[in-house]
Amino acid sequence: MKRQSAVVVALTLGCVTAQGCTSSEPKSEEPVVEGQIEGHVEELIGGVPANSAKLDAIGTIGFLWTYQDCWSGQTFTQYEPICTASLISSQTVLTAKHCIENLTTYADDTYKPVFAVGSNGYNPKRTIPIVEANGAPGDEGGFVGYGRDVAVVHLGTPVTDLKPIKFAQPTESAIGVRYGAIGYGAVNNDPYSYGKRLAGSVTVNALSGRTFELIFGSFEAFKSWYLDMYYVDGEGDGGANTGSSVTGGGDTGSGGDTGSGGDTGTGGDAGGGDTGSNGTSTTGGDDSIDAYLRDLYDNTYLLDGYEVYVGNGRGDAQPCFGDSGGPLVKTNAQGEMVAYGVASGVVASPDLICDFGAVYGAFGADIISFLNDAVNWQDACSGVTTDGVCNGDVATRCTALNEGRRRVTETDCSLFGQTCVVASNGEAMCVGEGEDPVIIDDDTCPDGGAGGGNNSGGSTGGSSGGFDGGIGRDGAGTKIDEIRARARSMFVGPAKIRQ
Repeated sequence: MKRQSAVVVALTLGCVTAQGCTSSEPKSEEPVVEGQIEGHVEELIGGVPANSAKLDAIGTIGFLWTYQDCWSGQTFTQYEPICTASLISSQTVLTAKHCIENLTTYADDTYKPVFAVGSNGYNPKRTIPIVEANGAPGDEGGFVGYGRDVAVVHLGTPVTDLKPIKFAQPTESAIGVRYGAIGYGAVNNDPYSYGKRLAGSVTVNALSGRTFELIFGSFEAFKSWYLDMYYVDGEGDGGANTGSSVTGGGDTGSGGDTGSGGDTGTGGDAGGGDTGSNGTSTTGGDDSIDAYLRDLYDNTYLLDGYEVYVGNGRGDAQPCFGDSGGPLVKTNAQGEMVAYGVASGVVASPDLICDFGAVYGAFGADIISFLNDAVNWQDACSGVTTDGVCNGDVATRCTALNEGRRRVTETDCSLFGQTCVVASNGEAMCVGEGEDPVIIDDDTCPDGGAGGGNNSGGSTGGSSGGFDGGIGRDGAGTKIDEIRARARSMFVGPAKIRQ
């Protein structure tokens, strides 16, 4: 029976490594240099900067997050990119399904999900609020475990000054042809360096077939890779390589799928070895490993027509994490940029954090139908904000991104013997007769100023969020650090190579 790949190696927070590729920008354009952020924007080995404003329909999705400097009392806002994304209509943005999980998990008044425009991921030209996120139908299997790894987000404000890219279904005629790949993220083999839009070229290899055969060419090469990555001197490499490498970030415990409590836990799935506290397990012999790997090699398939394997050829770029959601593109006869898929996942090697090409979520027939509906999206909350308004005693508001389907809700305050009032912070709420609206302020600096309060609110929290000063909002430093860690964990793998 065909089994979809259990490898979880999503590409969140990374960029394209272009080797020997050529820029698609017109030579007559002057180079564009945007403000660089120290420590994040670095020159990619062999890469081609994609700074042209003509590529600004391709940007990032991420969070605008606000923190308070307890030394000065000032409030600051920083943008944290998570994935690459592309405008396909004035209010619809294309990305990967595994990318939207972080958006819906962490979105709140402090961490606001946005689409960011510009070639510098950490210093965008502007940001537009994201108000809704939807994954494509089909959630089973797939290279990174999300099924058809395609999604869209919708914007609260139309973008009218950028030309959206088109989308189309790839066909067998694409095999052997080079396409463009664009994304933001990891550079010079460093998972913590990202934020610069880069472009490269990749060769389309297959739209169907056995995944590991396509990647490695033979069972012997696949087995050698697996043993090099996950076994050292007869022991399973537990948390070291795969401890936090889970699609969506954090689906398993601290040990990861092959760490403490993971899939090679007590008893050792790979051959009956006992698991120690560090998550390693002794193999049950070559026959056991061979049988397991042979089954994986023979029965792991691309989603036929909904995944495409690219790259790993001479002169090809190497997509990496952060390129998640980045488009696989080609310019049509009318000079329009057309996307045929979005970056989904890769595997690592002992030498490189991303290697052997990449798998993209392809736009099969069902995805084309999904995207056609998405570009015609109408805002169910047009004119209604999440803060809400009062219509007599009724508080009318729109649901936020983390409240599920976007819709208008109406709360009749008279049912509680109260009336509707708009508080000084702009929120509609129910209050009793003679009461003043009560506003809960969770952004106040902890007692003691910078470094005071709990660990996440003081200097440690500030450092983890990239700032030297104390962060006023309890947990602000650790939360953005968690978002970064979850996002980075998506690509390192394969964590779920065992199921």
